[in-house]
Amino acid sequence: MLRSLFFLLPGLLFFHPVFSDAPRPGIPPQKIAYPLLLEDPGKQLTIADVAARSGDFKRSADAVAVPGATSSAWWVKFDVENPVDETLYLSIASAGLQEIDLYHETIPGQFSNVRYRSGAAGDGRIIQSNMPLLPMHAPPAKRTTYYLRVTGNAVMRLRMEVAAIEYHLETQHEDDFIHGIFYGILLALMIYNLFAFITLRDVSYLLYVLYILFSGLSTLVLNNYIAVFFPSARWLNEMTTVLPGGMLFGVLFTNTFLRVKEHAPLVYKLRVPLMVFLIAIPLMALFVSWPVMYIVLEAAIYITFAYWLAAGISVYVKGFRPAVYFLAGFGLLIAFGVVYNLRDNGLLPDNAFTRHSAQFGTALEAIILSWALTSKLNFYKRAKETLQLQAMEQSSAFSKEMIRMQEHERKRIASELHDSVGQQLILIKNRLLLLRNKTENDAQSISGDIAGNVADTIQEIRNISYSLRPYQMDMMGLTQSIQSLAEETGDGANVLMDAGIDNIDHLFSPENEINIYRIVQELLNNMVKHSGATRCTLRVHRAVWLIKIVVTDDGVGFGNANENGFGLLSIRERVQIMGGQFIIHPGEGKGAALSVNIPISYHENT
Repeated sequence: MLRSLFFLLPGLLFFHPVFSDAPRPGIPPQKIAYPLLLEDPGKQLTIADVAARSGDFKRSADAVAVPGATSSAWWVKFDVENPVDETLYLSIASAGLQEIDLYHETIPGQFSNVRYRSGAAGDGRIIQSNMPLLPMHAPPAKRTTYYLRVTGNAVMRLRMEVAAIEYHLETQHEDDFIHGIFYGILLALMIYNLFAFITLRDVSYLLYVLYILFSGLSTLVLNNYIAVFFPSARWLNEMTTVLPGGMLFGVLFTNTFLRVKEHAPLVYKLRVPLMVFLIAIPLMALFVSWPVMYIVLEAAIYITFAYWLAAGISVYVKGFRPAVYFLAGFGLLIAFGVVYNLRDNGLLPDNAFTRHSAQFGTALEAIILSWALTSKLNFYKRAKETLQLQAMEQSSAFSKEMIRMQEHERKRIASELHDSVGQQLILIKNRLLLLRNKTENDAQSISGDIAGNVADTIQEIRNISYSLRPYQMDMMGLTQSIQSLAEETGDGANVLMDAGIDNIDHLFSPENEINIYRIVQELLNNMVKHSGATRCTLRVHRAVWLIKIVVTDDGVGFGNANENGFGLLSIRERVQIMGGQFIIHPGEGKGAALSVNIPISYHENT
């Protein structure tokens, strides 16, 4: 769907007659080119004052009169010739026109007036539309001088044409066709992504909808549709309201979609001053004149453009591939936006392409950003599948290693039973057989040896049993078992062991107490096997909601050691089972530190 819209839109626009300047049937229009202009900064001049100052008018430097961003009233003087006895109409294509007064002298000293006010009922003779058509009752075959007074709240570009009503209606029909395509695309994309937000609960979709909504409102203001459809909403018919709103939601969408905080933290720090600036613009407009606010708006536009580009490029460089769609969408918007702005400032000609460039850029951007959202969803879906595959592979590897270790442990126990306990029992058996034919003295000596063999056998069995489950756990509790483990490990490895252990008895279920004991055991074994340390510190600290286990040593550190070995993997698995956190702080030749945080659940034993 999105791909079809992307390729259909240029064809509908560029091959439509409104872009071709093809001649239309009927009486040719009279374009008011290079008209005479007079500025009225105080908006106080009357038609009589203006008629008396006819010599003060100055010729426009451009074919289309461009008063620009102004808070003044402007008077335009021009002549019209009616080739036939037919009512002609004047169209004024300019954004944000608030007041229009058209005068012509009926008898010396008296002027007829056609009056238009944005958002008001106005003169019944005017044909109301987004570009109102003012009737001109010019006598046939005679040149008539007209005076036009206009005020506005946007950049004023007075593209004026005089023609029969049929010509204007045909022209407006073609413009309405373009606008219908444009607003239809925006509406379809907003509905589609709103449903996506409701389904996926991803705030990026909601911010996209709000951004496109305000972008569409901005073009409605530029095309004077707000004044037609929402005449009482004067606050909405202001570029200083809708344009900053669109840019604000564009910044929020950018931060959420690109995850700028994570991928481009330096750019992310600029968001607060930029957003404060955008929010302040509508408030500033209440106290600052429109010409100054136009400069502020231009500054806000280009600063926001720079933020979008900086965020998109920074995130794309970090490897976030959906950023390429973001850059394409916003890049097209920026390019077409610059074209529209240059036209506003008289640096590009006024033609069908430049007049519709803002809409064209917005429509393409909206389509591409929908692609971007879809691409982002697929990107994270693939990433999730990759993580799941890696987790399955890791789980499989862990299971294989666990089975191997179990078999190794069984082999070790079997070997110990055979080599130690078994040999001791054979000795006991043989010595018992010797007792049959021995004298009393010899029997006493042999029985003493037998008692020693039995004692050794009992100790061997205890050692094997202890390796399977520490007997202290049942007799002395978890705290003392860890203390005993630390002392035995230090003595056995000839390492100076400094152990500080808070009382953590009865905080966990028996199963999790075993997990904690094995975690400490593996942490200490890892230190003994790999660090080459002479000093080790063990701390088990009890807080309100967790216990913190920290093992530090003065060994060689991790360096290039494998941090995903089976021992550390076993620790991670046990910590994950208890909902904890395992952190490795490697050091190169300066020792290492390993810490484990395990949350305490007070309902665990209930």
